[in-house]
Amino acid sequence: MDHYSGGYTQSGGTPGSSSFNREDRSEASQALRPVTIAQLLRAEQTHTDSNWTLEGHELGQVTVVARCTKASQQATNWVFALDDGTSSLEARKWNNNPDDNWDHIQPDDYVRVSGNLKVFGGNSKRFLNASYVRKIEDTMYEPQFHILEVIYVHRCLTEGEPGSGGVKAERPNVSGTSAYSGAARSTGGPDKYAQLPEMQKRIVKFMLEAEPSDDGISVSEIVSGLRTGGHTADAISSALDSLLDEGHVYTTLDDAHFQLSD
Repeated sequence: MDHYSGGYTQSGGTPGSSSFNREDRSEASQALRPVTIAQLLRAEQTHTDSNWTLEGHELGQVTVVARCTKASQQATNWVFALDDGTSSLEARKWNNNPDDNWDHIQPDDYVRVSGNLKVFGGNSKRFLNASYVRKIEDTMYEPQFHILEVIYVHRCLTEGEPGSGGVKAERPNVSGTSAYSGAARSTGGPDKYAQLPEMQKRIVKFMLEAEPSDDGISVSEIVSGLRTGGHTADAISSALDSLLDEGHVYTTLDDAHFQLSD
């Protein structure tokens, strides 16, 4: 599964500048990397408006697997206390949809959470700004698989991919360009989606061929584009859910807009 990193090269950053344009931020947000909570706590930020970096590489979207020690509903968001054995961190899922309800997630449940690292309040407390939260049913294998992915990506970025002769993925240069340019993206192209079911491959193909947008692609656009081939809206929606669960896509503006993550 190649959903752990992006692979986009940014440009236009200025050293020491406190402003980054939307293009820089959108490219960073397209990188999805599996991490531990301890790694998130080691991530660095040169100033409050700059992007986070980890091990010299820009950190965009991240995904963690952890035990939920507490879940509580607040006026505008749900707060999940996470512990993955390396450290602990809060994740906050904002109530963008009035129907959102996470009562089914109980203490000691394992969850997968994807989102961006943020800082809250005057004490600079870090938290994960969650765009996606899912209770893990396969508690025997998914947490173990996640750790293997974390190790693999870490080794690729710091030591180079297997067979690369120790050539590491590019690091940001002094002009502020960054993101994962090696690692899992090197397999590139449609072949990496070859193992997906046919409907999922059609969705990915449609998204790859669509006009690039910072806001992603809406479900209605995808349904409209694929229903001409005789596919039902329910089948398309189910395939999208599977792509989301497997980390191939993530939500952007809301739960009805998607962007490819790999």
